[in-house]
Amino acid sequence: MMPGRQVLAISRKDVESYYSKPPLITWGLLLPAVLMLS
Repeated sequence: MMPGRQVLAISRKDVESYYSKPPLITWGLLLPAVLMLS
């Protein structure tokens, strides 16, 4: 098995679980901050 593929699967699983956890208000505050910093 290719290690890159396994890392991708793990990170995708982490991302999915992360996105399902924080409330929308967190993104409402985080997104503008990221846009200002970029």
